[in-house]
Amino acid sequence: MEFNQKGNQPTSLYNYSSHNSSISRPCSISTASSTGSIISDPYNLSFLTDNPQYYNQLVEDLSIIDNVYDILSEECENDTDLNDKQVLDVARYVAYKQQIISQIIQSETNYVNEFYDFQEIYATSIRDWLDTNEDKEVNAKMKSTPARKTLDTLFETFHHLSTLHSNFLKELNERFKIWGPTQLISDVFNNFYKGLGTYDTFFNQHPEFVMTLDILYRLPSFAKFIETKMNENKQRQSSLKIADLMHYLQIPLTRTSYYAKAINQLKHYSDPSTPDFTFLCQLTDNFRSLDREWSERKKSCQSHLMVLEVYRTVQGCPVNVTLNRRLILFADLIKVDVDDVTATSDVRTYYLYSDHLIFCRKQKDKKGTPSKLVYKGSLNLRGAELKYLSPALVTKMCETKKSSLFKIGKKSSDSTSLPGTEAFGFELVTTEINAEAVAPMYFSGATIPPQVASGPVRRRHILRTRTAEEQKMWYESLEKVIKTISHASRKH
Repeated sequence: MEFNQKGNQPTSLYNYSSHNSSISRPCSISTASSTGSIISDPYNLSFLTDNPQYYNQLVEDLSIIDNVYDILSEECENDTDLNDKQVLDVARYVAYKQQIISQIIQSETNYVNEFYDFQEIYATSIRDWLDTNEDKEVNAKMKSTPARKTLDTLFETFHHLSTLHSNFLKELNERFKIWGPTQLISDVFNNFYKGLGTYDTFFNQHPEFVMTLDILYRLPSFAKFIETKMNENKQRQSSLKIADLMHYLQIPLTRTSYYAKAINQLKHYSDPSTPDFTFLCQLTDNFRSLDREWSERKKSCQSHLMVLEVYRTVQGCPVNVTLNRRLILFADLIKVDVDDVTATSDVRTYYLYSDHLIFCRKQKDKKGTPSKLVYKGSLNLRGAELKYLSPALVTKMCETKKSSLFKIGKKSSDSTSLPGTEAFGFELVTTEINAEAVAPMYFSGATIPPQVASGPVRRRHILRTRTAEEQKMWYESLEKVIKTISHASRKH
């Protein structure tokens, strides 16, 4: 995240409103109102705050500032310009730091509201739906699988996460209200850091959460129930931002990386001579170390969740969700015709799993409807041979220039591979052992020759990537998957 140093300074504070939900939802910025001072005000400062705790803290801060200013004045009697510059620098850094805290509060508010939305829309209603449902298929599935118990664990884990972040947000708001030159922020982040063990529980249970969602989404009545809830929310024009259930399993996976960057920005605008700077340096290292420790686990959780997403979005996808299956890579690649290696029109979407490689094509049912991905085939990776494109083949592929028909959604800074200039990709030689799967690709209804029906068939696939970097990524990933599959087959 990048912080804008020239952003508007916050002029108001966050308030918490009571709600029927067990999660207290933080509101957006609003102007705080006063009800009158409740203690004596010898310094006539009640216009700044009505809270005795904040008032006393403010008086103490001002006294410290006076002492610091006296010391600086004595040391810099003959250097007024230097003294003025120091004061201006301190004031500017205090303001910048305040802006960053304001942005952290806004980000944290949005994150906590995600948990609130989940609690409001899903947690309570799903429990009620399961308790009152009379569908035999649903009841049988709940009895034969640990889905109900895992759901309860998911709701409980989200409650702990929401409590952790709500308390953190509350402390940030309280510190923001009394922000000044002498205030610390490192202690607030340190308290928050101590509670991050809740994420360990979430990461450990995440595979079971994904498996449970898969079980539920396979139940027609549950899918209809979720669709109804989303439609009801849209019709009410509710302020709640409802999202798919998988969204809520995704957001905690990316959240923890945010804090190291935020603390580093706070450190940047802290005086190196202050305790806050020292503690922020330590916290930056702590959060970065924790993020590195969690990195592989988060990637595994994300790639597992992607297996479920692809299964639900690709029509006819045969690769279902298992506890150990992960999605490694996916991209649009050109399937090169061996009879015309310069052609670039056959663009397919390939999905590489930890144990499968499938390809799909975009298809439109009716005019004006969005295209959808439809499963078209699989490549058998067991015993497959992988190699880079030969120089002779690359030369042949670049003989005739044609416009590239890549339709990649994500932008890339890499140089695009264009016919006529350079070509990137790889060859994959697979063994097709299923005659029924081979027949449509070769004969279009013709009789299968005896030599094909009686034994395995070797087939050459040439796939073209956009860049050398993408070529390297696909080659290395495929190589690992092929070795893993081949090793597993030898063990059996």
